[in-house]
Amino acid sequence: MVMTRKDYQLIADAINEACESYYKIEGIRNESKYDYVHGIVSLRNRLAYELGATNPRFDQGKFIEATFKASEIENKIYNEEWGQ
Repeated sequence: MVMTRKDYQLIADAINEACESYYKIEGIRNESKYDYVHGIVSLRNRLAYELGATNPRFDQGKFIEATFKASEIENKIYNEEWGQ
């Protein structure tokens, strides 16, 4: 079975939603939130690489762009905890 653009979008949406929903949970330290979200972003990066290696038409840049919300949340948590 070949993955389609719809499948890739489903994965991207799930990545964004996982980060967003965990970020919104009350009572969890930002350090723990960062670890969780950073792990998902790292997995996203690995997925982009692996999907690109298995499908020459897969656009890694578009996939990263489609999951930009996850990166934004990661940066937001980092800045809340350690940055400005």
